[in-house]
Amino acid sequence: MKKSDFIEFIYTEIAKGSTRFCVAASGYGEAVLYWTTEKGQRVWCVLSGNRGKHPASPSESTKKKITTFRQWLEEVGENEQSLKLANECYEEYLEDSTTVSHDEFMKKNQGDNNDK
Repeated sequence: MKKSDFIEFIYTEIAKGSTRFCVAASGYGEAVLYWTTEKGQRVWCVLSGNRGKHPASPSESTKKKITTFRQWLEEVGENEQSLKLANECYEEYLEDSTTVSHDEFMKKNQGDNNDK
């Protein structure tokens, strides 16, 4: 799976309301992505099969893939958090900002200058 495909998949699921993403090894040694849907159901998807000889433990190749998938997932999480923070800050700005007419602005400035 390419990084762009992985990230696109994650963003698609986030848009559907999914949360709590996690990459781990399954009992069969496969790389698996787990997440929770908007309804609270836990869902999983196999990202990479196991090529190891022992079905219960992941091969070295699968371990490397799991590490890579986790890094990509962290990147998505960091982007989501910074985007949320930016949106929250912008919403606070809109709530706090007041629009005044040019005349009101000038009157206020003249009043401030007269006080000096």
